[in-house]
Amino acid sequence: MASFNILLQKLNEYKRKYYRNLLVRGVLLSGALVFSAFLFVNALEFFGRFNPLVRAVLLFSFVGLAGYVLLRYVVDPVLKLYNLGKPMSNEMAARQIGKYFTNIDDKLLNTLQLQHLSTSQNELLMASIEQRTQQLTVIPFSEAIDLRENRKYLKYAIPPLLVILLISTRFPEFFTESSARIVNFRKEYVPEAPFAFELQNTSLRVFKNEDLAVKLHLGGNSLPETVYLTVDGRRQKMTADDARDFSFAFDKIQKPFVFSFEAAGFQSGEYAVSLLSRPSLAVFSAYLNYPAYLKRPDEALGNVGNLLVPEGTQIRWEFRSLDADSLLVKFASQPAPMFAQKMRDDVFQFARKASKSENYQVRLKNQFGYNKEEINYFLDVVPDQFPKVTLESFKDTALFNYLVFGGGISDDYGLSKLAIVYNIIAADEEGRTQRSGVIPLPLQFGQTIQNYYHQWALGNLQLAPGDKVQYYAQVWDNDGVNGAKSSKSAVFTFAVPSDKELDENTEQRAKETGSNMSSAVSKAEKLKRELNALENRLKAKKNLDYQDKKQVEEVLKKRSDLEEELKKLQKDVESLNKQQSRFSQFS
Repeated sequence: MASFNILLQKLNEYKRKYYRNLLVRGVLLSGALVFSAFLFVNALEFFGRFNPLVRAVLLFSFVGLAGYVLLRYVVDPVLKLYNLGKPMSNEMAARQIGKYFTNIDDKLLNTLQLQHLSTSQNELLMASIEQRTQQLTVIPFSEAIDLRENRKYLKYAIPPLLVILLISTRFPEFFTESSARIVNFRKEYVPEAPFAFELQNTSLRVFKNEDLAVKLHLGGNSLPETVYLTVDGRRQKMTADDARDFSFAFDKIQKPFVFSFEAAGFQSGEYAVSLLSRPSLAVFSAYLNYPAYLKRPDEALGNVGNLLVPEGTQIRWEFRSLDADSLLVKFASQPAPMFAQKMRDDVFQFARKASKSENYQVRLKNQFGYNKEEINYFLDVVPDQFPKVTLESFKDTALFNYLVFGGGISDDYGLSKLAIVYNIIAADEEGRTQRSGVIPLPLQFGQTIQNYYHQWALGNLQLAPGDKVQYYAQVWDNDGVNGAKSSKSAVFTFAVPSDKELDENTEQRAKETGSNMSSAVSKAEKLKRELNALENRLKAKKNLDYQDKKQVEEVLKKRSDLEEELKKLQKDVESLNKQQSRFSQFS
């Protein structure tokens, strides 16, 4: 049965060549049909410029035709060539071969049929099959198919291909524009105008509630006089800046939209305006933590940006924002802004210790930009003022035993210490300070304004003639931020007279006392004479008239004044005696 296997092998070679022939013919026919359909569809769209519905019909018709042709004439032969589909039977191949080779006729078919009947292994039948097989194996079955016959189909495929190549090299827009419109059949294409709509805006992204100015430039030589902008079916006339440039302003845009241009019956493509969200500040609070020494309760202020706070106050701002990714705070004294801490999606927090007065600015930012309006505030920091002190002094100029002084002290927040500071300059030390000291004075810590009074006994200082005491009052505040600050009063000087000055002073006072005594004696003698005269005149009268009474009152007043003068004179004498007894031997 080796001869029969050779026969089957020759039949398989025939079938493979048969399918190769079908594949070559299918490729040529498919190319002819697809190229022609492609050329036809693009020509229809190029000249017809159909609406989306017709373009969709053209697209799906072309795709359907191309798909069917390729499946029918290319894919099916390839599958059968590799035995993936339902291949041709040996009997069908034998019939085709018998039609080509007339000397074989039905011999090959009969041999195949006898082979199917040889199941009984009849020797006579097997001998007949072997004889027939040997006669058929010498015939080349594959010559029944001539691949060169497919060249006749080139006349269908080459012409449309050459037309496509020629148009593509000379006028590529014929295919690129038409194919693009067919593929994008949903897109609305407008007729090409004799002029060009050239949008000048680099971006059509706008923040909500802000304005957008649309700038249009017309290219070409044939220009229309009027251009309209169409939005949601409404035509609005654009402002002509010159013959080629037009503009239109959209005010306070609230939502995205699409617009187009129209002029002289021609329309531009559509332009989409997208809406962005600009960050903004909704509300904010400032929490004030005052320095402890002020004994002032903490405070919270809502939506108050301009702050007046004492120095050292800890301020914590809490900002609530809209559409913000970050928040920056810029103080005038700092070169760069600082980022606030993000607590939640829309809440930011920033803290700072108030040390000086300055402007500060709040800025919000997201992926699209910053807040539109500047947010500027002023932080007014009140520094702890220096305390104030006044001093008034009263001296014992007779015996130089004491000083009486007093005054007022004040501060903006509180006082912590008050003292009298003195320096003693001895007469024999050429004006150099010999001793110094401090006299603490009591004060009321809870009061910011108060008075003080003190009598200073100088006996313990053992002052000698010619010594000087320089003294002033000094007060300290309760500044808990920078430390206690102090202020001084004017400097006063208390000087003990020298021996020479004491002698001159004693002599001068003695002269004055003597003069005053002489004057008092003269006044006494004069008053005595007046009294005698008045007594003699009144003895002759039984009743006193108004003039008499008036004269009596004047005399009595003169006597009273004289008594007061004598008392003062007595005190001066006693003071003079004490002074003489303290600083010198009694004269």
